Amino acid sequence: ESYRRTILLYSSVPITTLLTIIVFILLQRFLWPAHGAATSRGTYIVLAFLGAAIWTVSFALRIPLYLLSTYVSKAMPISAPFISTSFQVFSEEILRLVAIILAQIHVQKHVTTEDRAFSYVWILALGWAAAEVAVSITQGYAQLALYRDVAHFDPDSAPADYSQYVWTMEEQPTLPVPGLPRYQLETEADRVFFNAFDQLLRARARVELEALYGTPVTKIPVFVSCLLRIDSILFSLALFLIISSSYLTYLSRPFANEHPIEAVQSTIPTFVVVFLVHTILGFGWTPDILPRVGLHAASYVSCIVALGAFFVGLAMWGAI
Repeated sequence: ESYRRTILLYSSVPITTLLTIIVFILLQRFLWPAHGAATSRGTYIVLAFLGAAIWTVSFALRIPLYLLSTYVSKAMPISAPFISTSFQVFSEEILRLVAIILAQIHVQKHVTTEDRAFSYVWILALGWAAAEVAVSITQGYAQLALYRDVAHFDPDSAPADYSQYVWTMEEQPTLPVPGLPRYQLETEADRVFFNAFDQLLRARARVELEALYGTPVTKIPVFVSCLLRIDSILFSLALFLIISSSYLTYLSRPFANEHPIEAVQSTIPTFVVVFLVHTILGFGWTPDILPRVGLHAASYVSCIVALGAFFVGLAMWGAI
């Protein structure tokens, strides 16, 4: 009953996330409407899928980058999670810029919210954010599933001696139940073994998560989970607005088409600042820092940073 109640409460996270995305779509449409020739909905759908696809690439790179960081950490006095976070953030920001380039977004005169490029960047960022929060919500359900059988699992109920299920092919086992076929006994032995093994894996995963968060996942307030998803959407929008503003500002110059590579080079100062802020924020979620800071504090700091970055991005586009 407690597990079902937790799942029911957690269902507010995807609902809140979906409503947040809808609100941001309407926010751009009514507060900063695009001027000029109308664009078909198909263009916005393609941009949203492009953003989601590029984020999927960055997500697929996480495991290879973590494996690489473990090798690098052996030669450096820095823990693997810090190196992995740096690699991951760097790859994400590179791919964020790649997404803007692949979208072939250009401004007419200068970077402004009245230009249709603003709506393109906005939808591209929301596509990226939608994929990110969708995976995060799925992982949240998977983490909660680790506690599904906790209330019903009693280690003392497990048999102390499994020898009755072990035999060689030449031996005829002593059947616990007279007349029980041998293949059924083997099936029962397999079931007991794999069930115990599955319980051990779940227990280990729970211990690791509780060591990271400082509390069981089922005890994390739903408000915090919702806040984290909103933070992800805000931060994604903010970083796309900041990087795209720097990139498109150069492209708006008359001579930009002659040297397009310089547009990428012009984003280096902005890229470095974004990378440093994102990396420092990411360090707060590593296993070395998060248990000391606390999940609530890390969530609130992320919210403040995301809001600040969001307003910086809007200011760079002349929205405020």
